[in-house]
Amino acid sequence: MMNDIVLTEADHGWLTILAALLDASDTHSRSQLRALEYFYRAWFLDPRERFPALCMSLDSLVGVSDGHTKAVVKYVKSKIDTVIDDDRLRLLMRVRGAVIHGAAPDVYDSENYEKYYVDYETDPIRDLELITAKCLREAIFGATLKYHLDPNAELLANMQAMGRLPARLDEGCIIAEDV
Repeated sequence: MMNDIVLTEADHGWLTILAALLDASDTHSRSQLRALEYFYRAWFLDPRERFPALCMSLDSLVGVSDGHTKAVVKYVKSKIDTVIDDDRLRLLMRVRGAVIHGAAPDVYDSENYEKYYVDYETDPIRDLELITAKCLREAIFGATLKYHLDPNAELLANMQAMGRLPARLDEGCIIAEDV
């Protein structure tokens, strides 16, 4: 990470939930913890290697064995309180399916990867990161996980004012970063 993490009183709620998850032994808690572990592992990976780990994180949250694509779409829509294009989400899940089920050994080999990139002008890997992160926050931490101010907010605002960065860095993404 390029900046130090500063924990404050506002982090007490989600850290308490995390501590309880680490001590729990029930199936639901273990699935949530596994989802967090996959997400954490994905942070350090190259994007092509990150994609399967993100899929496994989301799969651990959803926890179904049949009709998974439909279940994931329904789950994501139930957790994210903003409008998400159904066709876009389904196409993203088809990219996921190709990777998870072996039709595309690499995310970039999926025929749906190129279609997604062309149709929505954004990387499906980034969109899956946003979807997975939001689902984890909502499913596990709820309102206890608060956004911290970006330590580079002033620098970003200046760069945006000078036209060197777009007004929204998440422009074109499936959901906004701060949803």
